Amino acid sequence: MDVDKWLGSVNLYEAAQIWARFNSACEPHKTVLWSGIEFEQAEDWARKHDRKTLTQAMGPLMDKSDPSCRRNIKDHDQWCLYVHAASILFAVFISTGSEVVVLARHPPQRFNPYYESYYQNIEEPWFTACCDPDKFKIMLAHPQIESAGDCLYQYWPVDRVDEWKRMFPHPKVLRPRPWPHHTWDSVKTSECQETDLRREKHTIMEKLYFYKTGASIYWAVTTSRATATLCAEKCRRKLDNQRLPVEANPLRVNASNPPQQAKSKICIYGAGEIGVQGAGKISIRGAGKVYIRSEAKIGIQGEGAAYIQDRGQDYIQAKGKIYTHGTGTAYVQGTRKVPIRDASKADF
Repeated sequence: MDVDKWLGSVNLYEAAQIWARFNSACEPHKTVLWSGIEFEQAEDWARKHDRKTLTQAMGPLMDKSDPSCRRNIKDHDQWCLYVHAASILFAVFISTGSEVVVLARHPPQRFNPYYESYYQNIEEPWFTACCDPDKFKIMLAHPQIESAGDCLYQYWPVDRVDEWKRMFPHPKVLRPRPWPHHTWDSVKTSECQETDLRREKHTIMEKLYFYKTGASIYWAVTTSRATATLCAEKCRRKLDNQRLPVEANPLRVNASNPPQQAKSKICIYGAGEIGVQGAGKISIRGAGKVYIRSEAKIGIQGEGAAYIQDRGQDYIQAKGKIYTHGTGTAYVQGTRKVPIRDASKADF
């Protein structure tokens, strides 16, 4: 699973478009994945059980006749990478819920023996790495077995296949067929560590959240140790060098309507520091202090004091008194000014 390549094949606009579609089409715990069975069988099972497969959740984004479908502007290879990226985002979306149903072949060989299925290499690694086993479950169903299509049992974190075997000691296979043996390189055993996938999920969720709030951020995601340094350097770039097309409301994204640049911007200047610039906005650059920029005024609040800069003059307000450093005078608000040499030593 080449996470960097697949996620790098979609930009932030496309990722937010996919995510918004998932949110509007289904709930994380009402989803279906499938492996080793027919596509039509999986689609039919999902409809009957009020759940969504990836294709159903994507809706118009998978329909070439719809103007919002990105297939209209991508070649075959680009489209394949786009679908792989959507599969990763679907897995991340599902991981925010409590369970997922996977349709697979019957025991004992439930999944591809060559480990060449997309489920084994894309979705399952994300679930086992990113989900709390006390709060998330992978459930299996075997629709190819007569009368067993509605029977669900837990596969992860504890595999309860023995319970299913007791219920169906002599399963009758409805549609037997051999396992496919792929030769392409796009499906291979995941090389990502669990810590990499957890970090990846956090990064994806964070950037999609910033996008939804109208932020300009850098989308490209990297997980391998070899690219960690490069990622850090890119994150430190100035905001103007990181600017990407942004749709203020991703729920209304349409391929025929390119996104507009948001008025406010969010960027990360360094560890633990987040800056937001814009009229009436608040940014945090350091612990215990809040900076507000609005109409050429800067307000700093911290440790009981407020500082305001305006037109080259500095004012300090504390204990009901205002000291003016720029003019060398100090005065009590609402009274006459009192000239002093050192405002910091004024006695009121």
